[in-house]
Amino acid sequence: MATFTISMTVTAAQKMDFGTQWLAQHGGSVGTLAAAVGVNDTSITLGQQVNIPAGSTIVIDGEPIPAAAAVVGSATVPLGTRGGMLGVAATTHAVGASVYILDFPTPFSKFNQECIQPYLQNITNSLAASGNSSVFPSITGTAS
Repeated sequence: MATFTISMTVTAAQKMDFGTQWLAQHGGSVGTLAAAVGVNDTSITLGQQVNIPAGSTIVIDGEPIPAAAAVVGSATVPLGTRGGMLGVAATTHAVGASVYILDFPTPFSKFNQECIQPYLQNITNSLAASGNSSVFPSITGTAS
């Protein structure tokens, strides 16, 4: 069995741009902030009641934040550990900032599912078609 690693080096600015653009594009809007959010705040208050599934990630001004628990019919969303996801530090957010929700635990799990795994599976299929199927018998795993 062969093992390989795919890595990519990007600058902090590229991470932020990738994170902001990609997350905003792939997130569904759940509303806006009804109260400002400080760097150390552990919950947010929205201008409307929302439903957020357990394990979701919310995004405010490009900052991805894990929701600490499921939210059902409440305007208050408890936050998980802030800062670090995609290299984005925890920051303040103003009243009225848009809030998005992602339906997967991390941005990279979605990227892995939609981009990396299909790409690797294409490599596997090409190798199998050329008679080298023993090199990569299957592609499995999850993003972390």
